[in-house]
Amino acid sequence: LSQRTAGAEGSVRNASTWPKHQVDLFAIDGGISAASSASGSPGIAEPFAAKMSAEDEVYAFVKGSSDAKSLLSGIKLSGDSGGVVLRNDAEVSSAKDLVGFDVDGFFSALSTDGLGRTLLASKRLPSTHTLVSKSFASLPIGTVCISRIQYSGRGRGGNTWESPDGCLMFSLSLRWTDGRSLPLLQYVLSLAVVQAIEEMARERGTSLPQVALKWPNDIFLGGQKVGGVLCTSSYRSKAFDVTVGIGLNVDNTHPTTCINAALQAACPSAAPVSHEALLAAVLNRLHSLLTVFEREGFKPLEADYLHCWLHSGQQVVLEEAQAGGGVTQVSLTIQGLTSGGYLLATDPSGVQFELSPDGNSLDFFKGLMRRKLDPQEQVVGGR
Repeated sequence: LSQRTAGAEGSVRNASTWPKHQVDLFAIDGGISAASSASGSPGIAEPFAAKMSAEDEVYAFVKGSSDAKSLLSGIKLSGDSGGVVLRNDAEVSSAKDLVGFDVDGFFSALSTDGLGRTLLASKRLPSTHTLVSKSFASLPIGTVCISRIQYSGRGRGGNTWESPDGCLMFSLSLRWTDGRSLPLLQYVLSLAVVQAIEEMARERGTSLPQVALKWPNDIFLGGQKVGGVLCTSSYRSKAFDVTVGIGLNVDNTHPTTCINAALQAACPSAAPVSHEALLAAVLNRLHSLLTVFEREGFKPLEADYLHCWLHSGQQVVLEEAQAGGGVTQVSLTIQGLTSGGYLLATDPSGVQFELSPDGNSLDFFKGLMRRKLDPQEQVVGGR
């Protein structure tokens, strides 16, 4: 999003650099400081107005669409009233030089019908998650937004962070109709990430058995966090607009570890994983998993998910305040997931409980609250 005057005329040209995928290339410009709507509101809604600079620029690409021009012309970032236009940049000769991402290589590896076939890419943005969520209504479902660097990324509990170069950071738009299964969607996404990392290892003749999931949505490698998943949603027109944010440390060995370091340790001759190949692998796996999830619910995926996670058989101790004062410690064993997406646990006598976070701690295993499950309640993630 670069600073330009709102309402500037845009022109469109086929980018012949990528004829194989019929990719059209546009820059999406936002009038920021000078642009305003009729009501006087900023041309780019917060938080972009305060943080965007002329260095921030987003480009849009479409794979295999004969109607790419009209598809992209409908995109209005942050839903503003005229401060965003599409324009052709005739001086651009390489998407990788432009956005730091090999678009052609990514599209070559992508085998989905919809996920990722519209790509917003930038070298530097405040937050891909905020951009997608605020622009959701004008984006094709399955749009992916990536940025080499984010300087106001979103995490759980409203936390923000800065991501260095070397991380694969992207956000994705999904549309979901079933509110009952919505809480389990984040687990399908996390499973897709783990399976994609495992696939990258298999392609290199090795394995990474230490890839694991920490509930609810952290990706661990060798006991250290290398990524995470964030889902936010809003309800519109009888369905949920779901914005998915995924971050993976691909190349940075400090301060902990990264995917390529683990691969090199497992197989010194293994070729490094590229961001383009990993993103395509995640979306390809997600496409397959979502097909099953939409038709049959979480039950067919549950065994694979529980195989990856760190918590089966884990002992947790809850501290519960008593009405007359004092604290009682309760020991429980984690068994799996409830149909609501929370932890299923049993006490020593076999009574089942649903464990949910109290919302007061970034560590979900501190401050857990328990609810006794009725014998008739569904305790597995099926529909």
